[in-house]
Amino acid sequence: MQHLVFLILTYAALVSQVSLREQIVVEGFTPELLLLVSVAAMASFEGRWALFWTALPALLADCLSPDPIGIRMAAAAVGFGVWSLCSGGGTRRSPAKIGLPTLVLLSFSFVLFITFSTESIVHLTTNSSQTITALLVQSSGNALYSMTVALLIAPGVHLARAAVPRKRETPVGGENRWTMLTN
Repeated sequence: MQHLVFLILTYAALVSQVSLREQIVVEGFTPELLLLVSVAAMASFEGRWALFWTALPALLADCLSPDPIGIRMAAAAVGFGVWSLCSGGGTRRSPAKIGLPTLVLLSFSFVLFITFSTESIVHLTTNSSQTITALLVQSSGNALYSMTVALLIAPGVHLARAAVPRKRETPVGGENRWTMLTN
């Protein structure tokens, strides 16, 4: 069920990013709605599903941009790796237990990292006339705008997540199934 919710969130972000592109631009800054879905996936899933749901919206964002395909997805995978290491890596500490301030800070830093690294790579490969400072200002503005959007939609996403029933793990054969899989 949680995968269906994220499929719908990804589709809604994709449709919004494409159809409302001109209407949601403020002073030249655009929120990265698909990357916000990636941030929500990092905070909601663990392991390979977290990586999958982090990379898929970033790949779709790659498909929407004129930049080479795969840059945002690669940056999202690196960002996911850093997030996994910082959130406890192999200790099985769930990133879903983080609070709203951490999620907002994560959304800002994740979007800033992806947009700045993407724009820097494109800048270096195309000999663009923009300076690195201008790229950083543009990326920071997009990240700040995305963080604001995340703050506005966080209560709705939280209510939607609370409405989704979660499966409880039951012992299989007298042992916890997850313990058996991780050994």
